[in-house]
Amino acid sequence: MEFIETIYVKNGNILNLNLHIKRIKQTETYFKWKKRVWNLEKIINKNFQKNFRVRITYNQFGIQQIEYFSIKKRN
Repeated sequence: MEFIETIYVKNGNILNLNLHIKRIKQTETYFKWKKRVWNLEKIINKNFQKNFRVRITYNQFGIQQIEYFSIKKRN
């Protein structure tokens, strides 16, 4: 079973960082996975010029995929 955490990065700052870490830890606790230290600040490449979102796919074995998406303005 895999889970997805979508994170918004604005001007190099991860928004709601503590909320994302808390949600990941709740998933670990609920499924009785081995506890990990989630340092999202080191995992996420913040060297982009624009605002973007990051989709982290993870499971009991750790992070499976990290994807970066640009933010598109809606008309």
